[in-house]
Amino acid sequence: MITSHAVDSALPESSSTEYEQKLSEILTISQTMLDHARRGEWPELTQIEDRRRTLLEDFFSRTITPDMASSIEEVIRQVMTMDKEVISLGEDMQKQMASDLRDIGKGKVASKAYTDTEKGR
Repeated sequence: MITSHAVDSALPESSSTEYEQKLSEILTISQTMLDHARRGEWPELTQIEDRRRTLLEDFFSRTITPDMASSIEEVIRQVMTMDKEVISLGEDMQKQMASDLRDIGKGKVASKAYTDTEKGR
């Protein structure tokens, strides 16, 4: 549970609403990032990840009251779950790219061997 920034005094209603809006935006961006990852749209994902990072930094730089902690904890769980899938998809993409690069390298070696054989005739 998030307690390091907790304080005893309650925030004004507008601040509470602002927190809820920011939490909602963080969740929306995280879901959009996951959607991009599932489609293999990595440049788009990294562009919006910068926005989410800024939102998170801003969000956690402010005071969090104990009554907000449970909703924040739930959002963190959801974001972490989505991020785990994004990371897994990214790792899969890296493995595929490494395999593709090896195949390209093998093709170059085979092409060079063929060219060298042709020149030797």
